[in-house]
Amino acid sequence: MNWPSRATDEEVLAMVRLRARGVSPSEIATRFGTYNSQVLDRTNNVMKADLAESGEPTREVMKHYWERRK
Repeated sequence: MNWPSRATDEEVLAMVRLRARGVSPSEIATRFGTYNSQVLDRTNNVMKADLAESGEPTREVMKHYWERRK
């Protein structure tokens, strides 16, 4: 099993910060040399885990992320 490295974790968190600031997933992908779908998967997984594990109301957690599509 390949476990993510600290560098990989930091890269994903940087993607989350950029996305939360309104940078598009495609721009983030270009900056990191990856695919748009990988940016979406990784950043959405962080958000979902935070929502599931934080114990805070969804509205409070989402203040720190991006608007979700309906």
